Amino acid sequence: MQKKSIESLIKTEKSWWILREVYENIKLMRKQSGMTLKDLSEKTGLSVGFLSQIERGTSSLAITSLKKIADA
Repeated sequence: MQKKSIESLIKTEKSWWILREVYENIKLMRKQSGMTLKDLSEKTGLSVGFLSQIERGTSSLAITSLKKIADA
């Protein structure tokens, strides 16, 4: 098994922090807009469960889903 390089670990950690900020901002902006997860689900066509997972950072987010959320 090959060990990960320091550069690879740093890049992975940076990516994790960036994604975490995206997920937190989705939730913050939804709440500032006065929307529930159900409201956002209806506007995006994405399920409430999936949106909840995104906001908690437990699911990956495709760029197409991110666009739907941004457009809502």
